[in-house]
Amino acid sequence: MFRFAIEKLLMWKEKEARKPLIIMGARQVGKTWLMKEFGKKYYEKTAYISFYNNQRMNEVFQTDFDIERILMNLNIESGVTITPEDTLIILDEIQNAPKALESLKYFCEEAPQYHVAAAGSLLGCEYDRLCLRTLGYELSATLSYEGSLGVLVALDYGSRFDGQFSAVGDVDPTF
Repeated sequence: MFRFAIEKLLMWKEKEARKPLIIMGARQVGKTWLMKEFGKKYYEKTAYISFYNNQRMNEVFQTDFDIERILMNLNIESGVTITPEDTLIILDEIQNAPKALESLKYFCEEAPQYHVAAAGSLLGCEYDRLCLRTLGYELSATLSYEGSLGVLVALDYGSRFDGQFSAVGDVDPTF
């Protein structure tokens, strides 16, 4: 199942019209691990930001959605010099920072050269309320764990939940 998830993430990475990625799922299903592992294997650099108990980073997104200012703060927080195309920006526990979630729209419109992946628990419950302003500007994925089936991932490359794919049993999803 890991290979399946990585293959889908690679398809996202290589997509010309790539949107920021949101990985939703319950707690402890491997969202953070998957993003970090993907960054380690397929990018020169990974800038990891967690919004868990991180008021300082939450405040960065309260001012405005100036992408250059946001990137400068992400550079400082992560200790990584973020550059287009070769850096994976991971925004973890994004449910704790609704304005950071909203900023994905601006990354999509104004800075599509940056690879941004966000993850959060309970986003499925809060998604409609939090994403009203970003609808259509992000790609959503659902990650879950089903006992011996391992990690499942469903990616949506159109409208929010249109055309999902999953790795259950012998299903061979294609785009």
